[in-house]
Amino acid sequence: MAKDALETQQLIKNNCEDVTQQLKKLRVWQKEIKQKEKIVKMDNEIPSTSSYNHGDKNHRDEHPIDHDLKVKRSKTVGDFSDNPEPMEELNEEEMKQEADIYKQKGNNYVKLQDYDNAIHFYTKAIHLYDKDPFYHSNLALCYLRKERYNDCISECNAALKLNPTLSKAFFRRAQAYECLSENQSAIEDMMRVIELEPNIISHKRDLDRLQKRLNSDSIERGASKQLEKRVWLSLTKNQKYINFIHKAPHYRSKQPLKRLKIEEVQPSIPASVNDSGEKIPDAIIDKLFNNNTGECTSEPLPSRHTLDFGTFYRRRPKSPQKPEINDDIDDDQLQTPTSGMQFWQTWKELSNPKRFIYLKKLSDKPLNKILGASLDSEMLTDIIRVLCDAFVKNNLSVDHILRELGANDQTHLLSLFFSTEEKQNISKLINYMKSKGVDEAIVDDIKVKFNLN
Repeated sequence: MAKDALETQQLIKNNCEDVTQQLKKLRVWQKEIKQKEKIVKMDNEIPSTSSYNHGDKNHRDEHPIDHDLKVKRSKTVGDFSDNPEPMEELNEEEMKQEADIYKQKGNNYVKLQDYDNAIHFYTKAIHLYDKDPFYHSNLALCYLRKERYNDCISECNAALKLNPTLSKAFFRRAQAYECLSENQSAIEDMMRVIELEPNIISHKRDLDRLQKRLNSDSIERGASKQLEKRVWLSLTKNQKYINFIHKAPHYRSKQPLKRLKIEEVQPSIPASVNDSGEKIPDAIIDKLFNNNTGECTSEPLPSRHTLDFGTFYRRRPKSPQKPEINDDIDDDQLQTPTSGMQFWQTWKELSNPKRFIYLKKLSDKPLNKILGASLDSEMLTDIIRVLCDAFVKNNLSVDHILRELGANDQTHLLSLFFSTEEKQNISKLINYMKSKGVDEAIVDDIKVKFNLN
């Protein structure tokens, strides 16, 4: 009797545990349904794209693909969520903090040039908190690198709605318009970039390039229209239409085709020419082809005293000129860059003396953060050459710049492909730091980063 009571009690306990588990699953399902209802409600609040007017400049920011992109963004977050459990309801500040974490993960993947994962995390950050324009601007950069230009334009539009003075959004939208051959829209955005950042020289060059491209396209378009008018306008005297004749098989001839024998016709040779194999004079050949100009006579060469050396030197072809380097930039115009692309746009236009002045201004700046993943072999080699030639000659400190370069993730890999001259330059800089009394720990760390062990 006691055994039956124990079994009944255990059975009731097990049933209670089952019911408890089912209730937990039901609560989880309820939270998921609430979260999906919020997403559907957000999508329903998006305005219709049918009112988009391509000709109205006031509505140019309302791109017709914004709605589709938001729907895809919500699907992406639901399909690739890192946390399978439903997210509890958070207030706005907590959602901003959570979104910043996803943004930082996206930034890390951008540095590694893994744009697919970066898009994933930026999309999650926007899903949590869509009031930060930099989330949309960073996502637009990833779409630009993946050549998804329409998505890039849409994200730039979203960023500019939140911050109408965000120059990065204008610049990236201009790049996307240029890739889509919408040169007029790209020029308008680039002019806004110059208004917001007037001190950056590369933006002015980009605007000049876009204007030249727009002018060349208009010229080619006009020439093609003129050519279309000329083609098949009217037949000339020596032209006629030939109609194609098609015969049914039962109307075609049953006779086999005849093979025509082709014979080579020999020209009539005068009797004065024999067949002994001797060379035929040029006068006879000209006579055969009705081009009798007489025998070829060689003209006497002018003597050395009659040569006009002045004319000879005047007509000598000019040697190719070297490309000009822009040295008209004042030292005050060399601003501190904020990205590796901006650094390279300024660096490549400078001569070696100007590069020394530019790098001297950046000697105490965080070059590792500025250059980032944009550091390549050519840029690294140029910086080391300027340090070795100019900084050592002027007895300036080089340890800070070398430490910043060594902290970059690209340096360890790029230094493996250094030439003998580049390795000698690094060794020269190491010896120079030792002579300046730099701490040995710092010198050893730089040697490790540049693979000089």
